[in-house]
Amino acid sequence: MKPDTADAISMLRKVGITHVEMLSGDKQALVDKVADELQLEQALGDLLPQHKAERIETLQKQRAEGGVSWATASTMRLCWH
Repeated sequence: MKPDTADAISMLRKVGITHVEMLSGDKQALVDKVADELQLEQALGDLLPQHKAERIETLQKQRAEGGVSWATASTMRLCWH
């Protein structure tokens, strides 16, 4: 986790983003621990790059249908790689 991740997530919440997800190639147990520390709504581990891209595409489609804000879909990769 990057040192400023918690601050970045806090800033996202302050501007009204209420759903933050983490997509990671790390083991799910580690991802769950970090997600718990950061109070994330969803955390997916053991993902290959194409699976991360598929999840982002899904969120972008939901955004287009009015289900997810643009900020949520576009800032997902900000905090965790």
